[in-house]
Amino acid sequence: MNTNELTINRLPSLTWFRLGVNDAKADISGLSERKAAPEITAPEGVIIRSMDAKEAPVCRIPEEAYVAGKSAILTDTDFPSGLGAQFVQYMGGGSIRCVEIPAGFKSDTPVVITIRHADGSDAKERLLFLVKEGADAKVILCSRGGAEAGSAQQEFVMTQVILEKDAKLDFSRVNLLAEDTVLLDDIGVCEAENARFTYRKADLGASKSYGGLSVWAAGENAQTEIETAYLKTGCQLLDMNYHIIHSGAKSVSRIRLKGVLAGEASKTFRGTIDFRKGCTGSDGDEREEVCLLDDAVVNKTVPVILCEEEDVDGRHGASIGRINEDELFYCESRGIDEAAARHLLVRGRLLSVTRKIPDEDLKTEISDRIRDELSGPGR
Repeated sequence: MNTNELTINRLPSLTWFRLGVNDAKADISGLSERKAAPEITAPEGVIIRSMDAKEAPVCRIPEEAYVAGKSAILTDTDFPSGLGAQFVQYMGGGSIRCVEIPAGFKSDTPVVITIRHADGSDAKERLLFLVKEGADAKVILCSRGGAEAGSAQQEFVMTQVILEKDAKLDFSRVNLLAEDTVLLDDIGVCEAENARFTYRKADLGASKSYGGLSVWAAGENAQTEIETAYLKTGCQLLDMNYHIIHSGAKSVSRIRLKGVLAGEASKTFRGTIDFRKGCTGSDGDEREEVCLLDDAVVNKTVPVILCEEEDVDGRHGASIGRINEDELFYCESRGIDEAAARHLLVRGRLLSVTRKIPDEDLKTEISDRIRDELSGPGR
């Protein structure tokens, strides 16, 4: 393995190599010795502590699953990971910041973790969220800053979540990094019986953003809801790999992406709903809407359903194209000029996701960032 390059975001079941979507390569050379320490605020009752990586919990997905009885599905880490084994190995060792949500805890006040880059600092951070039985909590993880001191900066974050029986976690992930910053962001989740994981992501910053998400719905009636809004302009790159693994009976998953590509931006999305043996009565649905503002953008969407259980319902689809002309005409008929109408429709698409983030100031900042990006040179 090239020590300066990681193979990440590998499809659980590979397709034709000529399509160039089986995995991605990420350059990890030049990580600064200066590290950006996260700022953490939490409501009373939440326990925050350090944990040695050797004490990290193991939630290894059983390896006996197959696609059509032939090709083994990749499950090569001790905890679900979208970015995959090489990233997990690279992030191993050291300490983990552990956030424990006690049993029965309930609060509308979110745990807020901010990774703020300044003075040329990079970040390499491992986070673990232990959400105990019956707890109901909210988390916001926000990355901001970067591209200072005249050099590119990097942020590597590996987040792991364990949801015990009847636990609920509402998790918002926000990327407001500056240009010339590289982000590798991975989240793995294990859900017990009746657990519910809600995840929304606003991906706006960084010159290269690699996002991995893997959820193991291990318990009966486990529920997963994923929403992602992304805006990429100029020469930005976005590469995502989402993998929802249904093991528990009657588990439910929903994946929704709404994105906008402009300039010469490129995006690859791999979305896999994976029905394993025993997940009788489970339901998975995946949808992506991509708006292409310019001819030079590159979009690759790879929706996948893997199934080894008969009594399940799996659906996927993608809508890719320009701004709807009927919607544009409607706005113009109300006295809104074409440029303003385009901005209004694009912003509305993204804000339909970000408006659910439980922080009013952050929502305003995201809205302003979207407006500024859409009003940049050439827009």
